[in-house]
Amino acid sequence: MGNLKGVLIVDDDPIQIIMLKEYFKDLNFSHIFGSNNPKDALELFKSNIDRIDLIVSDLMMPFMDGIEMVRKLKERNFSGKMLFMSSIDQSILDSTKKLACLHDIDVIGTCQKPIFKEKLDALFFKKQKEKQEHKIKKAEFFTVDEILVAFEEKQFIPHYQPKVDVATRKIVGAEMLVRWHHPLKGCLEPSNFLPVLEQSKLMGALTNHLLIKALHDMQAWRKAGIDIGLAINVTAGEITSLDFPDRISKNIKEFGIELEKITFELTENEVLDFNPTSVEVLSRLRLMGMNISIDDFGTGYS
Repeated sequence: MGNLKGVLIVDDDPIQIIMLKEYFKDLNFSHIFGSNNPKDALELFKSNIDRIDLIVSDLMMPFMDGIEMVRKLKERNFSGKMLFMSSIDQSILDSTKKLACLHDIDVIGTCQKPIFKEKLDALFFKKQKEKQEHKIKKAEFFTVDEILVAFEEKQFIPHYQPKVDVATRKIVGAEMLVRWHHPLKGCLEPSNFLPVLEQSKLMGALTNHLLIKALHDMQAWRKAGIDIGLAINVTAGEITSLDFPDRISKNIKEFGIELEKITFELTENEVLDFNPTSVEVLSRLRLMGMNISIDDFGTGYS
């Protein structure tokens, strides 16, 4: 539970407030407040600002909903943590959590009603449980020489994440991801090796290496009757290379794959760093028939 000692419970259901008060009492919270009216809750917070470091709030309430209350709390410089609970759709709870995070409010989680002790325990004791049951795995970093050996022995392997049409439930494409199949350490995530590749200017070599493997796979898929497109992640550094479009299109054509089957994905933050060279490269890729998309859309400034 960390240093949390004071909680304000906001819910228009008095029974819910009583139940939650008992729950936080068992957790040895020293200050427990409850209100069935968001406007009154804001006044309670104002007069006990030094005592309240957690607010547990419903979303659907009279006089003021939980989303509006988030804005009001920010205006009152609330710097504690929040937990949202409601019987509404989880997607709205998730959107409210994102909104609170944009206001720099630390949201420890969301919980759909009805509220059970097990649900609350899963939120409040998650970190404690993880520390007890698991040792945090730190990313392992490798030298350039180890990376070059991995290239030579073809240890970087493309993995594919399917893209599914939600209406037809059919696979309409795939996104290529990279994993390092290390002979001693097993399957490694990109965070273990991409920093070294970027610093050593080897990202272009990795993209070419994976593209050739992926094009082989696309040929095999076609023979099996699966004709889908492929999305490939590229970095900002790669799209500042003026020969990138010609080099990539040449490889794709050699495998008999239509250029329009290939989509290059850039992260949103990389899109913000556009310059004349990158705009030229992306424009030429589009002119040739390839597609461009923004990956992780919504995590930056969009």
